Amino acid sequence: AQLEMLAKIYRRPVAVFFFPSPPEETDIKEKFRSLPEAYAEDIPSRIRFLVRDGLVMQRNLYELLDGTNPAERKIFKDMEHSRQVSAVRLAALARDYVGVPLKAQMRWDDSDTALKMWREALEACGLWIFKDAFHVQDYCGFCLHDAQFPIVYLNNSMPKTRQIFTLFHELAHLLRGNGGVDMRATPELTGSYEREEVFCNAFAGAFLVPDYSFHEYMMDSPSEGDIENLAKEYKVSREVILRKFYNNHLVSQSEYEDRVESWRRSDSGKRSPGGSYYATQRTYLGQKYLEIVYGQYHRQKISERELADYLGVKIKSLDTFESYVRQGSTGG
Repeated sequence: AQLEMLAKIYRRPVAVFFFPSPPEETDIKEKFRSLPEAYAEDIPSRIRFLVRDGLVMQRNLYELLDGTNPAERKIFKDMEHSRQVSAVRLAALARDYVGVPLKAQMRWDDSDTALKMWREALEACGLWIFKDAFHVQDYCGFCLHDAQFPIVYLNNSMPKTRQIFTLFHELAHLLRGNGGVDMRATPELTGSYEREEVFCNAFAGAFLVPDYSFHEYMMDSPSEGDIENLAKEYKVSREVILRKFYNNHLVSQSEYEDRVESWRRSDSGKRSPGGSYYATQRTYLGQKYLEIVYGQYHRQKISERELADYLGVKIKSLDTFESYVRQGSTGG
């Protein structure tokens, strides 16, 4: 009983405790070379568990797809290591590659729709995007670089606009050939670590709100209403819009910091309403992954037990879960 409790706490199979020695695992510092060693050491246990889950998902994909990413286009290969290109230029090249015009982005109904559409667009370019509730306020997401199956994990507890920004922050890390972490409260970084995070933030901002478009809305001392309207127009957070004004010297640093802090305080108590476990799991895994897993199962390439393992669902719940999957879209 004690071993079963330990297995539950540390999310390990009970059998692991009978091994003659601890199994070898990838050091988290190897996956997040864009963070100094001291910060990598301080990553909370919950995030470490999620990183391990991400590594399991990569292993699953290798097994399910015989080690080959089926995407016809792979942005992480075609545009990787563009280190001599500025963040703004790389963002423009990436948008052309992804193939979503700015006009289409601005026609989407809301941020929920935007997140869903961006997820589908990037998955079509070879990325694998998963979600979970991180339960750690300052961690917005992370990515794991890989030669075949690069993975992005988004914190589903964050507002959709923040998840969208994180998605492109992590894309920048992957294009530069490394894994990364997006933290809402960025630690005091220096040197190459600081430059990496500044670059990834600049890339995300330039991708989602290109300067050539935003220049049409330039104004001194924008009001809360102005910022809110522009955020809705581009389907991004108010913070992204305010940063654009700050970068163009239209708001002061103190005004930028005060407004961002105020928004974060007001947002900190907000929580999305809980829903069905199965609907949530469907959203976490995503339609692309579900189609792969169920396709292998219905072709009798994997057993019912393997199906349950790949989905993270108990065997007795498989029928109920499939009924939710058949309902259609996984949402953002």
